[in-house]
Amino acid sequence: MSVIINNFFIFFLSLYTILWGTGWNIKYINLNISEFFFPIIFSYILIKTILDKNFFKIRLSSVLFVSLFFLLILSFFIKGYFEINQFDQSTNDVLYLYGYTIKLLLFIFFALLVKKIITNEKDLKFYINCSLFILVPLYIYLHYRYMYVYQTYHTGVSLDGTGLKNGKNSFGGMIALIYPFIFCKFIKNPKNFLNILSIIIVVVASYYLYSRSMTIVVIFETIIISLVLLNSFKKLIISVILILVPIIFLFQKNQEDINEYFSKSQYTSKQEISIIDNEFEDKARGPNYLIFDTHRGWLLHEALIGAKNNYFFGSGISTFRIRESNYGSKTETHNDLALVLYETGIFGFLFLLISIGIISIKSLNLYKKTNNLHFLAAFSSLFGLVLLMNFSNFINTFMFAIIVGLSLAIQNFKKKDE
Repeated sequence: MSVIINNFFIFFLSLYTILWGTGWNIKYINLNISEFFFPIIFSYILIKTILDKNFFKIRLSSVLFVSLFFLLILSFFIKGYFEINQFDQSTNDVLYLYGYTIKLLLFIFFALLVKKIITNEKDLKFYINCSLFILVPLYIYLHYRYMYVYQTYHTGVSLDGTGLKNGKNSFGGMIALIYPFIFCKFIKNPKNFLNILSIIIVVVASYYLYSRSMTIVVIFETIIISLVLLNSFKKLIISVILILVPIIFLFQKNQEDINEYFSKSQYTSKQEISIIDNEFEDKARGPNYLIFDTHRGWLLHEALIGAKNNYFFGSGISTFRIRESNYGSKTETHNDLALVLYETGIFGFLFLLISIGIISIKSLNLYKKTNNLHFLAAFSSLFGLVLLMNFSNFINTFMFAIIVGLSLAIQNFKKKDE
């Protein structure tokens, strides 16, 4: 009975993982997928508390880490609260601060919960298979709608034909983060039909989603896994081929289009230029950008310059969006690492990277000891996570917590890969 209940919640975890990338709302009740998942989480906790008396038992090291994490978030919250009130911002900004902080606090709780749900390799394999059985038909359906119903040159997550480009980066980011588990599953059994189809889906999505972050992360994750597998010639050949396929897809375009794809220097000419871009053209951009002559380049420049003024503890949570030079747009950085540096300073920035680094190194060391590809997948996924943070703001999402939680769960596995 306990196994059936656990598998039920593993299925919902995989369902949430895939649907998180779509950002869909549940029709008629206007409830986001993330919000719908909360009652399922609490149901799991209630059931496990009844069935397992040791459910809330955690190590002393975990207690100390969680305590330090909560203390830091509380400190950055207080700093952000006074900063927002100093600028006499609206009630909505204060509410945003509360909501953002609560999500950050729930992050560590949710990561540990994933660790409790997936307790062995059988659970992990079930989670991966469920995710693929959901992702493969979902992407095929979305690809069909975009190509033949909406007749566009790209794919996305819209079901009604509106906002065709909305959500594609989140969807692509989700695929990129679970891709190492798909890739390693394929390496173990390259003749399995689902494994082959899953790899094809990732390659096609890397091209047609037009998500630069997904493409870059997938390529680098493939390279990381290939480098670690250098001792196996057969596996290396498979890896190199899978690296070349998405690159060949991309480089079928001419050099000018490739530059547009990765820098978006002319990409906006094919899209609607947003009001915010037009507004900043004269007011704030200026002739010199730190990296790219784009709106995102300006945001990155603002974050790094602002971090210099509060380099140790930052400006506080939710303060980047309300800075004076933002002209009331509430725009985020589109770069989590820059956001963390701006709002929490060097202290918070190093705490984040060191924490992820420790988990990553442990995963890699466990792979070297056991040759279990799940450890390698966890390591590559965490690498992709940090890389993806350079292109988006999702540090306060449950997808971030799922990847960290999966890595923590896998590190508890004792059985060697067969």
